[in-house]
Amino acid sequence: MTTNPQLQARFDIQGFPTILFFEDGKHEDYTGGRVTYDILNWMRNRVGIDADSDEPSLVEMNNGVIVLTENNFEREIRKHNLLGIEFYAPWCGHCQQLQPEWQEAAKQLAHDEVHLAKVDCTKEQAICDRFDVKAYPTIYFFKGES
Repeated sequence: MTTNPQLQARFDIQGFPTILFFEDGKHEDYTGGRVTYDILNWMRNRVGIDADSDEPSLVEMNNGVIVLTENNFEREIRKHNLLGIEFYAPWCGHCQQLQPEWQEAAKQLAHDEVHLAKVDCTKEQAICDRFDVKAYPTIYFFKGES
């Protein structure tokens, strides 16, 4: 139910929340994922910010933990004064036990400009190979620009 049925009808709003992008009197419906990363990347695309440009790119976060990929790994290390990275596999029981603790630590450490991140070694094998990750979880800390 909406407080403005005319607006709902005009833009064919069927559910909530509805995300529309308006430009030059026309609108485009958003049909992507309902997480920050997806929405912000969609918006960047609409305003012409290319993923390969020098503009700062968006980083997926998971409960305060930075999600690292081949595309953002180096940049995120350089960007943060101190970055702790958990190399993990989703099926790993020890990794699953660590997850809530890692998330809570990330939230508390962010106030001190220390950030925590994670690399899914089942998806980002090249990064894990580069750092010779042999067991899960493996945790390394990187000082920015090093």
